Amino acid sequence: MIYHGTAKGNVVVLEPGAEIPDGTPVHVETTEQARGGSLTGESDPFRMGEQAVETGIADLATNADHHLYGQTMGLGGLRLLRRDGRREDC
Repeated sequence: MIYHGTAKGNVVVLEPGAEIPDGTPVHVETTEQARGGSLTGESDPFRMGEQAVETGIADLATNADHHLYGQTMGLGGLRLLRRDGRREDC
């Protein structure tokens, strides 16, 4: 069952007519941002650590464009020596 209400003084006040028996376990999930800037009231509005997942791609940060868009990866500042003697940065 879904009930609506407002938090006041760290207590959830339900809308008129909503009744839940004392001792009933509940799950509270906010629908709007709190005045502190984040849903949890913490200073980190994006909670990046909670959203991070293991990808199994060791060089994802270094070669994000390659993994996301298929662009060729650089060779980390290496130079190619072409058969005609010219040098080319990678």
